[in-house]
Amino acid sequence: MIRRLLFYFLSKLIFYLHFFALLVIHLGWLFPSYRLGYIIFLGLILVQHLILGYCILTPWEFYFRRKLNKNFNRSGANFTAINLKRFFGIVVTNRCVDISSTSFLVGMIVLQIVLLLN
Repeated sequence: MIRRLLFYFLSKLIFYLHFFALLVIHLGWLFPSYRLGYIIFLGLILVQHLILGYCILTPWEFYFRRKLNKNFNRSGANFTAINLKRFFGIVVTNRCVDISSTSFLVGMIVLQIVLLLN
């Protein structure tokens, strides 16, 4: 019982960390005074994505979720694909998420560097 509660807590904690990271990625540009930190954060996320192919939080979240539900994510979908379907009913492939997120990260890094240098 305690173990199950711990797995539930950890899966939710990592989900919220994941969600917070998404908010920073997508809304960090709204805070120009933190532009350099935002560029560094985006760069780290991009490097992680290019090297690993996924966010480092994803395997941990999915591990704890599978401890609670053995059938969780049998499809191998990533965090974004699963939650787009879960919350909005939008079905996307991992490849679509990978291409769009990489494009977004590169575009935002370039744009923020241009704005930083002006």
